[in-house]
Amino acid sequence: MYKFPSQTRSSCSTHLPRSGHAVFCSTFLSCLHQTRWGSDKFSRGCYTFLPPGATDQDFNSLQSPVNGNGDSLVLEGSETMRLFFAGEHTTALHPSMAHGAMLSGIRAAKEIVSSVSFTFRNDKQDDRTLPIAIFRHDNPNIPLQCALCHEMGSRVREGPLLALKRGARQVLVHNNCAEFSPEVEVYEGQWRNVIKAVNRGKTFPCSLCDRTGATIGCTHPNCYRVFHFSCSEDTGWRFERDGKVYYCDLHRKLPEGDAADRVSLEFYKSKMSHPVMRW
Repeated sequence: MYKFPSQTRSSCSTHLPRSGHAVFCSTFLSCLHQTRWGSDKFSRGCYTFLPPGATDQDFNSLQSPVNGNGDSLVLEGSETMRLFFAGEHTTALHPSMAHGAMLSGIRAAKEIVSSVSFTFRNDKQDDRTLPIAIFRHDNPNIPLQCALCHEMGSRVREGPLLALKRGARQVLVHNNCAEFSPEVEVYEGQWRNVIKAVNRGKTFPCSLCDRTGATIGCTHPNCYRVFHFSCSEDTGWRFERDGKVYYCDLHRKLPEGDAADRVSLEFYKSKMSHPVMRW
């Protein structure tokens, strides 16, 4: 450990008074440990490499702060975090890069300031993301299957398979199956109402494939059709192009010249009697 440099202390006091956190640097930070990437015996100029089988959820695990007992992913947001992590190995967007390390440091600094000032956002309503490895450890008998569309594993169209937790409940869903469900919100990696959508979908069979888990309903006031994400796109809708507010093939208004996109439900139901390759 090195003593906290006076110039660094004064720099903090200079740049943070407007945010009201200058007292944090002058009072709580007493020392620091400075390393050199090229000469440190634990790094020696190394950088992150993802081996086969690794996913971007591993970065979420590595960046998760912990409390005094060493608990992290199992917490529900009610405890004060004590140890925070930064570095290029904690960012899924820019791993193995210097600017990834810088951005992760900004993220960790915000987490520290929020913890010290007791302004952690109330995330009791959020669904917490878990690494797939932890989900498999906690649920060894549950297949890696989306709880909404019931397809196995990550897929090109439905997106990667995510493990989410709220309270004692844990579920697996595809990114797009969850994101385009009407009640689901996602902002800066934080998910909300995914498990609520999964519970609702248990009672609704899809109007195209007749399997349960359908959560995307037609917005027309007199229409009661509901679909899975992939089935809704099979009717000609494109969420990236048309938006999250979904209309079924009978009630959408198409620009002139796009009539070819308006296909009948009977046509796609006829396809379901034969093996269909999902893309």
